[in-house]
Amino acid sequence: MMRPLLKGAIALAILAGFSGCSLWQKAEIPLQKPTPTTLDISVIASETKSPVAVHFFALESAEKFKKLDYFELMKKLRRKSSVDIEAHSKEILLPGEMEKRSIRLDDDVHYYAVVVGFKDVEDNDNWRFIQRIIPHTKNDITLIIEETSMRKISNKGE
Repeated sequence: MMRPLLKGAIALAILAGFSGCSLWQKAEIPLQKPTPTTLDISVIASETKSPVAVHFFALESAEKFKKLDYFELMKKLRRKSSVDIEAHSKEILLPGEMEKRSIRLDDDVHYYAVVVGFKDVEDNDNWRFIQRIIPHTKNDITLIIEETSMRKISNKGE
């Protein structure tokens, strides 16, 4: 009489063990990746009479960068001195030409800057544009370069 009862108890324990495994396992919840930080930037040399050098900067911080004048910044670039620059590139834009970029930014990038080498850069306060980057979203910047200045124009959603 014990044998059938013992066999039944063992079978029940085995079944409970198998079904219990699936009950006690952690439910795997897929981790959602954060939305990447992206930047769509357009720079238009709309009213220039001659080609202009346009520098693009991804910045960790803007404090040191803001303190430099144009010539100090160019000297630091040539020497590859740090001013919290994560990335830099340069384009020459002809009159009426547009440079458009779509960039995925690292989490270390908190600012994006555009610097234009105007002929009268010494007497001009509009040679640099700095924009704070909103992390994990799409950032849009559209800049118009005129003969002696640069300005941001409104985008959708602003």
